[in-house]
Amino acid sequence: MFEGYLFSWQPVWQVLPELGRGVWVSVQIAFLGILLGFAVGVGAALIRSSPNRAIALMGTIYIEMMRNSPSLVKMYFIYFGLPSLGFYPSAFVSGVAALALHNGAHMAEIFRGGLLAVPSSQLDAARSLGMGPWQCFRIVLFPQAFRNALPAFSNNWVEIIKDTSLTSALSVRELFYVVSKSISETLRSFEFLAVAALIYLALTSTLSGILRYFETRIKFRPDGR
Repeated sequence: MFEGYLFSWQPVWQVLPELGRGVWVSVQIAFLGILLGFAVGVGAALIRSSPNRAIALMGTIYIEMMRNSPSLVKMYFIYFGLPSLGFYPSAFVSGVAALALHNGAHMAEIFRGGLLAVPSSQLDAARSLGMGPWQCFRIVLFPQAFRNALPAFSNNWVEIIKDTSLTSALSVRELFYVVSKSISETLRSFEFLAVAALIYLALTSTLSGILRYFETRIKFRPDGR
């Protein structure tokens, strides 16, 4: 199958600095997408869980709209659509915003599931001690809901790293953009795609390892505390 094809890694070595810069941009996009998506997700989960039906409906509409539309469509809408309204976000900002909005909806449902898993008796006990709503959430609800949701969060955050490649469609100079550009210039598809696959594997494996470590550190002890 490979008869007549001579492998050459020299073109890869020649663009290693550019690949490194692309990896750094991908890491920035992933970090901001995870951070902002988490903030959006927690907020949307609280809105979705509101006893006020009108407010809860707003959260439901947001979650369903974001979960049932592709990330790439959101990127195009933000980058190409918002200028019609007088807003001109950069390609980088558009990519980060789309990933945060899209994955924030998924994280909202994950966190809401974590909230529902917290026994209501603990919230009642916190209120009986005179804690206000914010104290109940910060001290009682949030830590336990986060513990419950962390395994599912981990899967979502790994997906965000892989989805950074979508921002290449907006010409963000992240890893996949550099790889695609290098392939078009050198016609060395196998070599560059193999390197890209290994880099994405390294990034996702590193994040997965870190998250597994934290899962073991913050999980409940046998006595339930």
